Amino acid sequence: MSGIRIKRTLVCASLLLAGGAIVPVCAQEAVAVTTQAAGAARVGIFAPVNPDSTLFTTYSFYNTYTNISWVVCGSTKQSEGCYASGNLGPYGHAGAVIEGTEAFDVLVGSNMSSNPQTNTATRKIFVVDDADGDGTGVKLYVYTKTDVVSASFDTVNVTLTNTVSLPLTGGVNTKTFMAADDNFLFIGTNRGQTALRIDKTSLAMTQVGGFSGPEPIYLSSITADKYGYVAVSFGGLGLYSGFYVFDPNGNGSEDGGGSNFVAGTQNGITTTNLSSAAGIPNLASRMKVHFTTPAQKKAAGN
Repeated sequence: MSGIRIKRTLVCASLLLAGGAIVPVCAQEAVAVTTQAAGAARVGIFAPVNPDSTLFTTYSFYNTYTNISWVVCGSTKQSEGCYASGNLGPYGHAGAVIEGTEAFDVLVGSNMSSNPQTNTATRKIFVVDDADGDGTGVKLYVYTKTDVVSASFDTVNVTLTNTVSLPLTGGVNTKTFMAADDNFLFIGTNRGQTALRIDKTSLAMTQVGGFSGPEPIYLSSITADKYGYVAVSFGGLGLYSGFYVFDPNGNGSEDGGGSNFVAGTQNGITTTNLSSAAGIPNLASRMKVHFTTPAQKKAAGN
């Protein structure tokens, strides 16, 4: 790894209390530990802050996409800089990378009701190798990344926890697509006419999508929005295309013609594999609303 990384440490301030006792203001009491998913609602108290919310992890490929390096940088209460680094791989060819939703431990102290504290964040890292085995296999690698954050440092551990071969086709010049919500991964390549929905916990997989036509219609994009809806599109710059939308529970919500996609709030959508309609799409044909729960009839006179 090139470059020099410098960590600057800040000094804790101290308070002089009555009686002459000196107490650092950064001290905190912790008497119990519970596990909390990020963003989960907590009744009767303030939501705890993710302990690594001021830290970030950068990734880079090297050795012609056969390895991935990672570096954790940012700041803690008393320091800033880069705290840990490591490498993932080797792979035949790393085609896609995504992080899972973090979970964290809650330190329960005397001030828990107004200022809950956390010190450990755990998340998965998912890597798809699209040149596994003989060079055409596809394999999913699952890593567990743990950040133990103190006032002055972040201790990071990344371990390989699982691998699973996927019934997809890879190979030279393969384009791999992956998106996710809190519960599922959606993975596919441009050499296949279907994609996979994979449960993040059990790694059970289900084949999804696929359109028939006078010519093969290959996967062209997988996109996700911040609410957990995932669009899987097929076809590209040819005449034929179609899409499916899945809800946050992995159920199909809509399907139709065209290379439709959903847009998130952080990463832009590339037009590399998305087709462009010749004219204005017939949006009116999709404007149909039905109630999932029938409205109750009111009694006469009410």
